[in-house]
Amino acid sequence: MLNSRRKILFILNPKAGHGKAGNIVREAERLLDQSKFEIHFSETEYAGHAKLLAKKAADEHDDYVACVGGDGTVNEVASSLKDTETTLLIIPAGSGNGLARHLQIPMNAASAIALLNKGKTVSIDTFSINNLFTINVAGVGFDALVAHRFAEKKKRGLKTYIKTILAEYSASKEFEAEINGTVYKAWLISIANSGQFGNNAWIAPVASCTDGMLDIIVCKKQKGVKLLTFAVNLFSKRLSSADYTALRSNQMTIKLFSKQPLHLDGEPAGFTDELNIYCKPLSLKVIVPQHVE
Repeated sequence: MLNSRRKILFILNPKAGHGKAGNIVREAERLLDQSKFEIHFSETEYAGHAKLLAKKAADEHDDYVACVGGDGTVNEVASSLKDTETTLLIIPAGSGNGLARHLQIPMNAASAIALLNKGKTVSIDTFSINNLFTINVAGVGFDALVAHRFAEKKKRGLKTYIKTILAEYSASKEFEAEINGTVYKAWLISIANSGQFGNNAWIAPVASCTDGMLDIIVCKKQKGVKLLTFAVNLFSKRLSSADYTALRSNQMTIKLFSKQPLHLDGEPAGFTDELNIYCKPLSLKVIVPQHVE
């Protein structure tokens, strides 16, 4: 008899979420009906391993890949599932969990796993910068500098991220960028598919993962009272044209007048003086709660 069970591979980053990944096996076996699901588990052993594991699962036509980790691990897995029939389930276990929060995926592992039983599958956009895959938010300037420094820290989490921001703020400088023939002074430039960096820091409050467009956010350096207002608006989803310049495009080249640090989904990606941006509409299948549009 043909096996009608849906095959799912759980890819676990053992370093993410203070060992949170270790509970996933027990929760998956408890929550999922094994007469309906054929469940497999693999742990990542090095940077880039999640990408290889996900590619193998997609090549073998697995129905789902569940990614247990943070935004960096989600990036790796999604890059291998793009343009395939294999659906991504995100089980948040990182420091920021930006895409998961945007898609309203529960932060609780058991509730996220339960989406396999009661969620729905949608297709979302992905994008690339200089031919490097990205799914959530990427950018250059201050946020990328923080991402580079944060990656060097032994301790992760929101507290460490805030300490890194405070340590780097004073010495950070604006730079010039040319976009569509106009020269801007910028402290950071974010290219957003979803609305937030993570931890509910909404850099692009009106961004959508399903509109085939990217939100390009150009921010000048904020000082004094303006910095406080910017921070409050960032975490209350109230940033607006008063706080930054917002552009929208599905394809764009941004020229920088000096090399700047680059991050992709919060992970450092070297330095660049040009951003070649391209959006790939509805190229990735993801499980989300039923109420998410």
